Amino acid sequence: MSKKLNIEPRVRSLVSYLNDIENGILKVPAFQRDYEWTRDNIKELFDSIKNSYPIGSILLWKPDETIGDDKATIGSYYTSKTTVDKTYILDGYQRLSTLFGCLTNPEKTSLKKDLKEWKEKFNLYYDLEEGVFIYIRPNTIPEPYQIPVYILMNSSDFRQYTRKEFEKVNDESKIDNYYDKADSLSRAFLDYQIACVDIKNASINEAVDIFSRVNSKGLPISLDWMANALSIKQGFTFSDEIDSLIEDLKQYNFQKIDRGVIFRCIQSSFGKLYIDNSKIETLAKRSDFATITKATIPKIKEAIRFIYEELLVLDSKLLPYNIQLIFIMDFFKKFENPTPEQKRKLKEWFWITTYSNYFTIYSLANQRRAYYHFHNYLDGIEKSPVYNDKPNINFSVAELPEKATLGSVRVKAMALFLLNVYNSIKQSSEFSNQSITIDNFMQIDANSIDSFELQKLFFNHFEPENLIPIFSSADKNSHKLWHNKKDLSFLLDSLFQGDYDIFITAEMCNEYRKNLKNRNIEILKLRKTEIMKFEKKFISSLGLYYSYFDFDDEFISG
Repeated sequence: MSKKLNIEPRVRSLVSYLNDIENGILKVPAFQRDYEWTRDNIKELFDSIKNSYPIGSILLWKPDETIGDDKATIGSYYTSKTTVDKTYILDGYQRLSTLFGCLTNPEKTSLKKDLKEWKEKFNLYYDLEEGVFIYIRPNTIPEPYQIPVYILMNSSDFRQYTRKEFEKVNDESKIDNYYDKADSLSRAFLDYQIACVDIKNASINEAVDIFSRVNSKGLPISLDWMANALSIKQGFTFSDEIDSLIEDLKQYNFQKIDRGVIFRCIQSSFGKLYIDNSKIETLAKRSDFATITKATIPKIKEAIRFIYEELLVLDSKLLPYNIQLIFIMDFFKKFENPTPEQKRKLKEWFWITTYSNYFTIYSLANQRRAYYHFHNYLDGIEKSPVYNDKPNINFSVAELPEKATLGSVRVKAMALFLLNVYNSIKQSSEFSNQSITIDNFMQIDANSIDSFELQKLFFNHFEPENLIPIFSSADKNSHKLWHNKKDLSFLLDSLFQGDYDIFITAEMCNEYRKNLKNRNIEILKLRKTEIMKFEKKFISSLGLYYSYFDFDDEFISG
């Protein structure tokens, strides 16, 4: 039994948190979950601080006993070793990891970092022209008005960087405006205060119990209820319309789609792209709300059918970006009977926006520009549906992450590529791995699919190259071969090879038969090379830059 808990609330500056983390005073307990935030989560946090909104309190814990190892990194930086008494971040790890990763100057700190993760998540910029936080596209140089957020935390760094960059601008009035905006933003971060609660004299059991309680989630606000209440005079029940649609989407494995996505599709039917659920109360009061909603719902269904049958997004969790559904829905609102060439252009748009992390690298302002550009294409004004703010620079494809998670758009892209290749090989004896393009990919009939699963080649491996997404036709019962098995390692035995040997080569089978200690690792290395070799052919056909795999099939740094 620990001593009586000592709980003390206080308010601390953002700067003090960052200093304590860098000096090894604030640590992360080993039982904390891994860093999970997306780029969108990160930008939302920085927007809140910019606007002086509260971001919630931090729960800090000074244990009354030794708790063993700490987490090695926070915000991609490897934490320093220290002999001073440690205080642990019990709640607020995602927020503090984000702030430390983005606001620590990589050129000034003595801490080492995971460069790949830092580039992917924490190399955040602020665009002084648009007033938004952004990520710079790979292989591009930031504009003078796009500043890394870490310079905001040190007046000397701030003056040195801005003086060097702003002198590249010829317009004095713009320079003054940039200085004013940058200085205001810097003060917002330097002055920002975050509440915290210090817990002392708690045992590890008590700390874990507290942690689990503060992380439990409450019920979200019901947008159905809001829309129903506001549109009741129009004589229809909004939630019933959505329920009916979701029931229809079961045949496409989209019944678990976030209802908020459907809300955004309906919102965008009023002529403006909505990224969140804002303004739903205003739209629900419109006299044409019921009419437009009823006209939009069939188009949402048509878009999802296209996504399922012609792109093989066989489950809502495989959809790379929810916002893609809005664009595709608008396509079918414009073209009731699209031509094969129009469909081909839409598929090309889907693969480009997926592989390029399009809706991640683009700010909200650019997403809206992309939306209006897409509509200009639908109206025949633009030749391509793809908006590129830097038309002389091809979009780049990100490197595969080390761990497969369907929160990663890059992993979803690879899974969809494998599914399309797998399906095309099954359906066509003429399919050639030497010419993998959109035109080679075969569509399916929703009624022909009996089962779909994301399987693993080896049970205890989590790399993307370990994934094998497969499905079976309803009339073949072929899923009995793989259904309910813990992994698909049996495919490496030539006895079972056939429909499911996608990107499994004779060399991998030979390694498997050797039965050496590290055979699984070696097999997965071979499979990754095989996948990337053919994935590159497909990506290159889209005009994308596949920067980390050269023409001699050798890996180079991403």
